[in-house]
Amino acid sequence: MEERPQGKFLVFEGIDGSGKTTQAGRLHQRLKAHGKDAIHTFEPSDGPIGRLIRQMLLGELPVDQRTIASLFAADQTDQLHARHAVVV
Repeated sequence: MEERPQGKFLVFEGIDGSGKTTQAGRLHQRLKAHGKDAIHTFEPSDGPIGRLIRQMLLGELPVDQRTIASLFAADQTDQLHARHAVVV
């Protein structure tokens, strides 16, 4: 069985504009300043799937809500594999 690195997964929840990104960024910088290996991520990501989701949410592309939900799952998977490749 493959051994996985141990760590913590923190999530910031709140309404749009409540400061989640700001606080997550501050925590990330503080952890790095204390020598901790930390990864800061957000959803939708700034990758190709995340950019597509943003276009849909802004109404630039017509889309069914089920499609957006599926794309969020795909965006998370894409981020996980992209981050995993960097971390390993």
